[in-house]
Amino acid sequence: MIARRKATGVWLFLLLAALQFGNAARAKAQGLNPDCATPPAQLLIYTLYHGDKLVHPINMDPGYVTGVLEGEVPASWSDAALQAQAVAARTWSSYWCEKEINNAPVQGQHYDLYDGGDDEQYWPGNSGNTPRMQAMASDTAGQYMTYQGTMIDAEYRPQNGDPTSGVAGYPYLVGVADPVSTADGCWYPSLGCEGLSQYGAWYWAAATDDTQDNAWHPVWSDYRQILTHYYTGINVVNASGTFFTPGYRWLPLSVSWSDGDQNVGVASHTLLPGDTYTINLTVQNAGTSAWSPGNFALGWLPINGILATVGSTVEPGATVTLQFSWTIPSTSGGPFQFEMYYLTPGGWYSFRGQDPSWPVYPSGLCITQPCG
Repeated sequence: MIARRKATGVWLFLLLAALQFGNAARAKAQGLNPDCATPPAQLLIYTLYHGDKLVHPINMDPGYVTGVLEGEVPASWSDAALQAQAVAARTWSSYWCEKEINNAPVQGQHYDLYDGGDDEQYWPGNSGNTPRMQAMASDTAGQYMTYQGTMIDAEYRPQNGDPTSGVAGYPYLVGVADPVSTADGCWYPSLGCEGLSQYGAWYWAAATDDTQDNAWHPVWSDYRQILTHYYTGINVVNASGTFFTPGYRWLPLSVSWSDGDQNVGVASHTLLPGDTYTINLTVQNAGTSAWSPGNFALGWLPINGILATVGSTVEPGATVTLQFSWTIPSTSGGPFQFEMYYLTPGGWYSFRGQDPSWPVYPSGLCITQPCG
C-alpha cells in the first residue's frame, strides 16, 4: 500500500499489489523548505507496515538507506541504479525528516517517518540480498542532493513516462525527456509523474533503449548520470562540503548513424577508413548552467574530435540534437570512448576534465577490424 498526501490533507490510496515502489509525494510549498538541512545521523521509524508496529531508532547510514533499497527496488538491478536510489532515498528522508513528528505517539514515543504508506518503503530483508544493498548504501554514504545549496524534495516513482512531469515552484522537478520510458508511460498519474523514474534508472544503466543494435548507444554506468538527468540543476554533495558533481554535465539520450544511404546502426562494430557517417546525437544539459549558442565537439578517445553547432541557448534539463559528420581516419584504433567539449570565450572546455570529472561513454567501435 502506498499513499499520497496532498496539500489539502486528502489521502489517496493505491494498491500496488506485490510491488513496493515509489515514495510519498510532496506537501510543502516551493520545494526548498527541508526539515533537515543535512542528513540526520538517525531517524525514528514507526514500523507499522513491515515490522512490529513499534518505533525504532535507525541510523541513516547504512541501516535506513539499506532498508529502503530493500523495500523499493530489486537487488538484481545494476550498481548505478541502486546507488542512485540510495542517494534519492537519503535525500527524501532528510528533506522530510520530521514529517510525522506531530502524530500521536506510539507507546509514548514520537517518530519521524513510517516504514511505508505515504513514506518510503523501509523493509529490511525484503530484497533477499541485504549485503549487496548495504554495499550500495555504503558506496554513497552521506551523499545527498541540493539545488543552489538547499536540500531537495527528491520525489521518485516507479515509472514516470516520457517526458516526466514538471512541478510549479520546484525548480529541480522539471519535466525531462526520458526516451527509455516512452513505451511504459507514467504508471500512476494520480501519484504524480515527477522526479526519478525507478524503472527508467534501471533501463538507462542496463542499456535498455531503442538503439541497442548500434555499437554505441547510451549506457549510464554512473549513478550521478541518473540523478542529474531526473533532477534538474542539482548537485550531489555531502555535509562536509564535498561536491561529487561538476558544474558542466552532458548526457546522451539517443544516437542514430547514417552513411548517406540508410541508417546503418554500425551494428558490425567495425568502421572502415574513408567512410563518412552522419551522427545525430540528442543530448541533455544535465548541468547547473545554460549552454550558450556556439560550437560543441564530440571527441572520441584516443584519436580526435568532430564539430557541431548549437544555434540557441540550452537550459539545464533541456535537450538538443547535434549533427556530426565523421569521416573515418586511416589510422586504426579503438574501441572508442566518446566525450564532449564546449567552446567558451576562454577556449575549449572538457566536460571530462573537470574536478570532479564527468564520465565518458564507451563504445564497441573500432577502425579496420572488430574490437577485441
